[in-house]
Amino acid sequence: MSAFSNEKHFDAVEYLANRPQYSQTFIDLIRTWHDKGTAKYDDVLDIGCGPGQTAYRLAELFKNTVGVDPSPVMLAAAQDPAVPAHLGVSVPTGHQLSFKQSKGESTGLPDGSFDLINAATSAHWLPWQKDASGGAIWKEMARLLRPGGSLVFAGYVSVVLPGHGLITDRMDEFVRSPEGFALASDRSDELNPHMIGYTFYKTMPPPPEPYFDASQTTMLRLCVRFNDNFHITASDIPPVPDWARSAGLSAGPDTAVVTKKGSLRSLALFLRSTSAWPRYVDEHPEEKELEKTCEDLPFRLLEKWRREEEQKTGKLLDLDEEVEFVYPTAMLFARKR
Repeated sequence: MSAFSNEKHFDAVEYLANRPQYSQTFIDLIRTWHDKGTAKYDDVLDIGCGPGQTAYRLAELFKNTVGVDPSPVMLAAAQDPAVPAHLGVSVPTGHQLSFKQSKGESTGLPDGSFDLINAATSAHWLPWQKDASGGAIWKEMARLLRPGGSLVFAGYVSVVLPGHGLITDRMDEFVRSPEGFALASDRSDELNPHMIGYTFYKTMPPPPEPYFDASQTTMLRLCVRFNDNFHITASDIPPVPDWARSAGLSAGPDTAVVTKKGSLRSLALFLRSTSAWPRYVDEHPEEKELEKTCEDLPFRLLEKWRREEEQKTGKLLDLDEEVEFVYPTAMLFARKR
């Protein structure tokens, strides 16, 4: 698990500023799932916590929250006193939040330490390629959980700009192409982290018996777009169970749980926040200087896509127009036996 752990061009503060936030519905889904199990709110582990987007939200619910991440840069950002205000949260008096540098698959934490394990937009970075059955990873998750404990793996894929289909499609094409960021360009390897994401966890090995109760494992796939960029069809969208609808999925699988409001121009900043951008800058060092004047590749691409959309629609496009970005999301819910 090392997506951002050694990226010299990575900026955790910019990552936090330009990534979406997890909605209250997202948190309510976690809470409702956990209430179906032990409903104990003592200890929670947030794997791949990054700068703390979900760790702080979980700390509002649990008495003790531990966030782990392999990146010291991410952890330093997570401990910035300004983060709670940015996220709009307040950790209650008496609740503890701590951070530890470690990989999610080898935390070194004691057996049976947690009531719930969460991994938000990080589970695909676990070493599935070295563990094709997932047995070792799932065994480690079960080791850390208490009996009846809950697990939630969630991840969003790319971004949808309602009303701007051409720009949405162009970005998808770029991030997937070998000439671009080449995310999941090797489609033959189903356990490639980006393939796990772009299949909405379809290729991730499921939590197995005897560690987890397979009869309770639930998958949600929300706001999915069907095109050549995603290896998923309508038949891969499971029905939304009643407990999830009661938690806020009133629109069923069309409910957005990961969103962000911002200008169209901020799409370029989102591209900069991806794990692929620091590696791209390593290969194209001239881009680092161009970042200072917003003439780097993400901004050049956005300008190109803007012109294409204007030509297609015959309407001028204001890059400062505020839009709501919607992030297609997969959520896996499991219960330890």
